[in-house]
Amino acid sequence: MRRENNRFWLKMSALVLALLSRFYVVYLVVGAVAHLSRRIESIHLTYPAEPRFREAYTFQVGYLQGLYRALEWISSPIAMFSQGGGLGLALAVAADEKCLMIPENEVRLRQLLRRMRCIQRLVGAEKMTFAGLLPSHLAKHQIDTGTLVVSDPREATRCALLSAIDQVVEKDFEGVRPPILLFGGAGYIGCDLAKALQKKGDVLHIIDVKGPSEAQETLLPKLKGQAVIFVDVARRNAIKPVVPHLWPELVLLNETYPEPSGAVLAEIHARGVRVRHVAGVEGTMKPNLPGGYSGAVPCCAAHKITDETRAVLKNL
Repeated sequence: MRRENNRFWLKMSALVLALLSRFYVVYLVVGAVAHLSRRIESIHLTYPAEPRFREAYTFQVGYLQGLYRALEWISSPIAMFSQGGGLGLALAVAADEKCLMIPENEVRLRQLLRRMRCIQRLVGAEKMTFAGLLPSHLAKHQIDTGTLVVSDPREATRCALLSAIDQVVEKDFEGVRPPILLFGGAGYIGCDLAKALQKKGDVLHIIDVKGPSEAQETLLPKLKGQAVIFVDVARRNAIKPVVPHLWPELVLLNETYPEPSGAVLAEIHARGVRVRHVAGVEGTMKPNLPGGYSGAVPCCAAHKITDETRAVLKNL
């Protein structure tokens, strides 16, 4: 009953904030209140990669759906977070990944960015961070972010993954560093991580998600039965066709947003594979994010990264 009450109030708060967020004065108040204790270092924009994330913040009743659709592109606060000694404000839009990425909605995306510029100025934040595929999408399509100071998520994600790999080595391989298979190693995050792993002297194998069939026919059979850390930094669901080719001696380290679905996890577990999920980096998020991201600050939202930054791992 208490859990249901918490969910109700979370959804009610999200709805009220979404309505109030149409008025910029809300952010003046948020910035002023935050400055009484600590300055807001950054604002973070996320979106629901799957319906379950949207459902965590919205009432599933018919008469409210029209209102939610009207607010779909209005970024509104969902949490405050503390990381690296500074405060951050997390905002979300109800528009999903497909809506954000299709060319037909580029005008709306630019309007959203202008809105984020205003919010950044009003709360006095230095930086702006994006979740999921937004950073690579903006860079690939050269979408102007104006005067936004946009933080590159690759450094934070790289540091978190290096920390996560070290933890997996200690917990799952008794300190003996096995070869690393980087899935999505030719992508936005993967290229940066590959360079760091090569610099560390790791035995590294890279699979490009555009050609998983080739990897299935050559690389995976060659490594099968060996102790391997399989690091997934590819786009969501890209791992599905690879799952039948995994083996029990392998540990899957997931960084992809969102974490694998229950059905995919069941198939992975059926093959005897252990799954570790990077929930984010150490910090506090109030209220917690849903799913596999509770108890941490998402890597892409981190505003201060040092050699001491430690990843938060979860067993899936």
